[in-house]
Amino acid sequence: MTLLCAGEAFEDLVFFALDRLPDLGEEVKTDRFTATVGGGAVITAVHAARLGMRVGILSALGDSAVARLRRERVMVTNLRRPKEPHAITAALSTREDRAFVTFNGVNAKLEARLATAIPRVAADHVHFCFYPHDCAQWTRIATRLRARGVTTSWDFGWNEPLTADRGLTDLIDALDFVFVNEVEARLYTGESTLEAALPHWRRRQ
Repeated sequence: MTLLCAGEAFEDLVFFALDRLPDLGEEVKTDRFTATVGGGAVITAVHAARLGMRVGILSALGDSAVARLRRERVMVTNLRRPKEPHAITAALSTREDRAFVTFNGVNAKLEARLATAIPRVAADHVHFCFYPHDCAQWTRIATRLRARGVTTSWDFGWNEPLTADRGLTDLIDALDFVFVNEVEARLYTGESTLEAALPHWRRRQ
């Protein structure tokens, strides 16, 4: 089986095990730091490759991210064009909490490029990891993939504006699998408890 992961990627600069987050105007120093590649598409692709699957990724990646993914035996289709800035996230992490700052870079242009590229891909399963700004467009794409025998899944993450898209339910119905955690399950159904949200998701089966 060939798995294709499609979505945003970030070069992550992670400062961790901080005693506290800095206040405005302050600097906190640490010797605990790592630079890595992040984003749902990247994480899923790497884990699947380590499990022995044949995996590809469709994203907009910096050069170091491409090299790292290829070392993980992930086939890379890079939608970033020459001289376009890749996305960067700086994370500050204590033992209790985290804060993030993200430069979105080329990811602002990625969705349109994914919509053009994905209908032509060769894969058995496509896993989407990004916020769809036009659910109707992605419903059509998922439906065409299903007609070709390609299964699909989506990890929407936490995106409050998505709840206002009236096409979200149709998109969910066009997919084979949807990944949500407890708080996302409540967010996308408008319910205040998981118990109230579950019947909405069961109706989508």
